[in-house]
Amino acid sequence: MRVLLIEDDLVDTKRARRELESRGLTVSSVRTLDRARQFLCSSPAVDVVVLDMSLCGLQGRDVFHLVRRSWDGPLVVYTGSVEDHLGAELLSLPELPASAWVSKEVGMWFLSSAVMDAGSGVCIGLATRVEEDRLRRATGSFMAILQEPWP
Repeated sequence: MRVLLIEDDLVDTKRARRELESRGLTVSSVRTLDRARQFLCSSPAVDVVVLDMSLCGLQGRDVFHLVRRSWDGPLVVYTGSVEDHLGAELLSLPELPASAWVSKEVGMWFLSSAVMDAGSGVCIGLATRVEEDRLRRATGSFMAILQEPWP
């Protein structure tokens, strides 16, 4: 599976790349939306895009919708944002919703699982610390989130 990682923080890029490549995924990364658009228009096929929601002064919906203008395939939002309501909104869009919303505060394997699921056409919903705690209390395990698609 081929992944385009759109992330401007070098440390987060390195961590995400290491995790995704350890799962056998091929990762290309860019640091700006302009480079992402160029890559998506001129590069070999991409199966999944992983998007940081804070890039070069832009935030939230703006970043998401700018990427959606160039990419209509599976898109995993990977963010340090604590705006879970924005994640819920982007996951429930009637056209071209996000495939998953993964908080940078949860374990890296949630990112790779979300990417692999998105590439297979599965929407996993929100993977946040609050959701992790809620599911642990309710089920004794956070794995339940991977089995509960977002409505």
